[in-house]
Amino acid sequence: MLSKYAWRAVRSKVCWYAVTTVEIGGRRKTIKMNRLIANTQSGLQCHHKNGNSLDNRRINLENLYRLEHDMLHIMYRHAKMNHGLDKTG
Repeated sequence: MLSKYAWRAVRSKVCWYAVTTVEIGGRRKTIKMNRLIANTQSGLQCHHKNGNSLDNRRINLENLYRLEHDMLHIMYRHAKMNHGLDKTG
């Protein structure tokens, strides 16, 4: 499934993602590998459990509603600032 695409790494605001460009209906669209692997539907966010945005193993991905995803990242930043914790503990 993945091998038929030409993948490249691109930087977002804070991290890197593996992406490809496809043509759909005569228009070019960029697709993130993690969303393709996790079959992330419109309206959902694909979360990397271990915080590594290039680790696209299925076991590391989960689909969340935007509010859930935002809360996880807020809690992580709060814990890291106050306790020096990383995402593994």
